[in-house]
Amino acid sequence: MQRLQMADGLGGEITLSSLQEPLVPVAVRAERLMQRRSGDPMAALPKHWRDAMRLEVGEAEVSEVATIRLPAPGVSARQEIPLVVDDQGRGSSLVTPASPEVKSVVERWASDQSPASPGTVKVMVVAAEPLRQPVVLPDQAAVPSP
Repeated sequence: MQRLQMADGLGGEITLSSLQEPLVPVAVRAERLMQRRSGDPMAALPKHWRDAMRLEVGEAEVSEVATIRLPAPGVSARQEIPLVVDDQGRGSSLVTPASPEVKSVVERWASDQSPASPGTVKVMVVAAEPLRQPVVLPDQAAVPSP
């Protein structure tokens, strides 16, 4: 693990042009900085998936690499689903979800995603995380009293 030094803890130098960037937590900025500096295009993925995803992608141009963490109600243990999504929006996975709950969560999330840029692929690992407490969805949320 690399140690953060000076402005690295803030995600690198912050300049006036930083005002145009979307707001993200400081820890995320620092993590992205370390990934860029590593020189590994697959640095955003967990280490144990990087080589397998390189083989799966082959010579295709990669437009985006990410690890996505999704809350998964009814799941007792974290499950990782590595995906490659092409520019037509078709996805292929290296593993099949172990439970129907995880499959449902990943499919719901995937339905809201956009395809990769033309001529490229997106590489990601979707991690379905167990919830220790029940989640109140917006349509189930209590209406505040006047």
